[in-house]
Amino acid sequence: MVCSNLDYAKTTRELETLPSFEARLKRVAELISGQTKYPTDVVEVTALTFYKKLLAAHNYKSTSKIVSNVTLIKPTENYAKLAADYGLSEVCTSKIDIVTVKGDHRTILTGDSVEKIATVLEALTV
Repeated sequence: MVCSNLDYAKTTRELETLPSFEARLKRVAELISGQTKYPTDVVEVTALTFYKKLLAAHNYKSTSKIVSNVTLIKPTENYAKLAADYGLSEVCTSKIDIVTVKGDHRTILTGDSVEKIATVLEALTV
C-alpha cells in the first residue's frame, strides 16, 4: 500500500464527514503527502488523475469484443476485489490465459517476477 502508516478505516470516516469531493481530495493529499516525499499539490494532482482513470474504466462499455487469445499477467497480492480474470471474459471471445506472479503491481516488475513476465512475453512473440 502507498501509506502503510495510515489507518484506512479512520481516514475513511474522516473523509466521509467532509462536505465535497474537492475537500476530501485536498485532505487525502495532505495525509499522503505527510507519508511520502511528495508535496501536497503533486499528490493532489496524482490522486485526481488516478481517480479519473478509475472512473473512466468503471464507466467504459465496450461496443465489441476482443477476438484473440489474451494473456493476463497478475500479481499474487492485490487488495482490489476483482474477478479472477479481472473481468476480461466479459470482453473477450477467445481463451484467457492467466499467469500469476509473486508480488504486488509494483514489485512484480523486479527480481524473479520480472524474469517470469519476460519469459511469458517472449513465448507470446514466437
